[in-house]
Amino acid sequence: MKIIYLWSIVILSFTWVSTAYCESTQVDKQVFENLYANFKSAIKNKDETALQASLAPDFVSEDISGNTKSSQQMIAEISNLPNDPNKISKTTILSVSIKGNTAKITQKYKMNTLKISSNGNLMPAQLIAISDDTWTKSHGIWLMKKTVTKQLDYSLGNQIIMHKVHS
Repeated sequence: MKIIYLWSIVILSFTWVSTAYCESTQVDKQVFENLYANFKSAIKNKDETALQASLAPDFVSEDISGNTKSSQQMIAEISNLPNDPNKISKTTILSVSIKGNTAKITQKYKMNTLKISSNGNLMPAQLIAISDDTWTKSHGIWLMKKTVTKQLDYSLGNQIIMHKVHS
């Protein structure tokens, strides 16, 4: 009887810890979904102040080829992007891991738009990027410290134009 009682306590404890962990993970995921939504809004509006406020002072962006950019370089590039009224994008968080004041996020960015083909017709275009991002918490605020594009796929119509993996 004591063994059954002991196992009941172990199972109950495990269930409670697992539930607490899942709830914590969901809260963490929601926090970062909101941060990415704010970042997306700042990009759409080309709000340099909001973009800078989302980034750590030593922020680095590393593209699929391993080339790096500072926050100032990335923001300047975003500011020079043409507006695309057909652009629809979504960021999906694939994983969240937090240790102390550092968060590791794997996220998938999917963008759909229309592009003019060589024959002058509009064609659907899709870009999918998977990135590993590092966020740091400073004075209670999460700031993106680094983003590394791990995979990049681009298709036009039904044809894959590019598939690259970080070297």
